[in-house]
Amino acid sequence: MAVTFDDVRAIALELPEVREGITHGSPSFYLGKKFLGVRGEGDILIMKSAIVERDLLCQLEPEKYTITDHYVPFDYVLVRMSRVDKDEVRDLFHKAWRLLALKKLVKEHPEI
Repeated sequence: MAVTFDDVRAIALELPEVREGITHGSPSFYLGKKFLGVRGEGDILIMKSAIVERDLLCQLEPEKYTITDHYVPFDYVLVRMSRVDKDEVRDLFHKAWRLLALKKLVKEHPEI
């Protein structure tokens, strides 16, 4: 069930125009200049997420998804990589990608 950061990298880089970078010294992923996710401390993955969805994930599956006081005002969710599977990570990246992609890019890739 657990995913590795190598799994996360492979999933992120499957998406059109996503590139890997470094944020605060940690590997991260961008769509153009827009931030999708970054590796946090330990087994944490910090992902772009609509706040409403983040709050729902944290409420329904607190063993997988969490938020700290620092991130409350921001549209990110903290994901415990040891508790999620590849399909859940792929779903998070697809949703983040659709949030940030230009409409033209979304139309070109309706499968995402």
